[in-house]
Amino acid sequence: MRYKPFVAAAACVAACGAIAGPAVAAKHPTANQTRAIDRAVRGSVELDGIPTNRYRIVGERVSTTSRYWAYAQVRPRARFQDTMDGADVLLVRPADSRRWVAVDFGTALVGCGLAPESVIADLRGVSISQACPPEERIGS
Repeated sequence: MRYKPFVAAAACVAACGAIAGPAVAAKHPTANQTRAIDRAVRGSVELDGIPTNRYRIVGERVSTTSRYWAYAQVRPRARFQDTMDGADVLLVRPADSRRWVAVDFGTALVGCGLAPESVIADLRGVSISQACPPEERIGS
């Protein structure tokens, strides 16, 4: 009985934090989507010729704002952190296709000017105002 106030306070803090923080609506992809996203990232021009044992693909997400957009991160393995930089990757899935295509690859402003700000915000888990600087937004 004496733990009820603590549990109630913890639940309130968790709920209030969830309301105040940015909403992360992007979802983890299914196993098939993950394989397709990873295949597209590995097949991108930016990774052409780089052995796959030097990096790993992590953080795959599919937008819930538009199911045609996805995101992943390329991270160098520990042995190669001095010789390889990580990168974020924006992918698109053309309509009526199960294949993903890497359309932007980099360390900053990935997807800005290519995808709607609502999609970028969804994939990054930030507010729309934080997704891209005004000069990089579509239609600016």
